[in-house]
Amino acid sequence: MKKIFATILTIAVIMLASCSNEKGEIPKKDFSPDECESVSYTLDIAPFVAANCAGCHSSSFTGYDLTTYTGVKAKADNGSFRNRVLVVKDMPGYCVISENDKKKIDCWLSNGAQNN
Repeated sequence: MKKIFATILTIAVIMLASCSNEKGEIPKKDFSPDECESVSYTLDIAPFVAANCAGCHSSSFTGYDLTTYTGVKAKADNGSFRNRVLVVKDMPGYCVISENDKKKIDCWLSNGAQNN
């Protein structure tokens, strides 16, 4: 029973720790085609995934790994990354994603989810 409680508590702490403490709505930024092309996995997407997804979605915890480009790319290629983050909006768990981050993710996915 103690192991179950400890596991549940650990999961709850990880989920809460992965959320940002942003207050209020960040103004929406419309990206021009040039800005959209400049969205980078290394500078824009990887930090977002590390802060909001990788805490729970690592190979040892869920059976698939969002701590690497290869893992994120696999979910981008099969459509589940876009679906869960931008369409269904049930990920990343209890976190609120800014409009700017949503647009960056959409741009990155629309441009082929490159490792740039």
